[in-house]
Parts: sequence; C-alpha cells; structure tokens
Amino acid sequence: EEAEVTSRTTLEDQSKELRRMESDLISEREEKASVANALEGRIAQLKKDMAGTQSDARNTSAARDDERTEMERVIASLQTDIAHEQKSKEEAMQSKSELEKMLRRTIEQLEGELVAAR
Repeated sequence: EEAEVTSRTTLEDQSKELRRMESDLISEREEKASVANALEGRIAQLKKDMAGTQSDARNTSAARDDERTEMERVIASLQTDIAHEQKSKEEAMQSKSELEKMLRRTIEQLEGELVAAR
C-alpha cells in the first residue's frame, strides 16, 4: 500500500508538473504571438512610411525637374533676346556711323560751296 501511495503521489506530482509545463508553453506561445503581432504592425507602418517617403521624393524630384526645365527655357529665351538686342545695337551703330559720314560729306560740300561763293 505504501508503494501505491508513493506511486500515486509521484503520478500526481508528475501530472501537476505536466499541467504547469503546458500552461507555461501556452503562455509563452501567447507572448510570442503578441510580440509577432506588434512586430507585424510596426513592419506594416514602416512599409507605409517608406512608400510615402518614396512618393514624396519622386514628387520633389519631378518638381525640381520641372523647375530646371523652366529655368533652361527662360535662360534660352534671355540668350535669344540678348543676341537680338546685340544685333540691333550693332545695326544702330552701323547706321550712326554711316549718317556721320554722310553729314561730314554734306558739311564739307557746303563749306566748299561757301568758299566758292565768296
């Protein structure tokens, strides 16, 4: 009978130990599942943030490209305007030079006529 009591006590102790171990296993699984869920949530948020950042970077890059293209267009237009103004200035200087020559010849001619009339 003593062997039976000892055997029963051993079985009860083993059964308690088994239930405790099963309980610990369930707790550990729940804890790991909770941590995994939290990590999945953080990963999803990071992916969302990264997608937003990439989109913002693309938009910023596109805006800069548009600005650069517009600046290049404005510079080309200014260069054309400057070239046109330079050409107009050169033509005006040429006309002025020709008028000065004609005026000198006319003055010389009039002076010659005055001298001859005296």
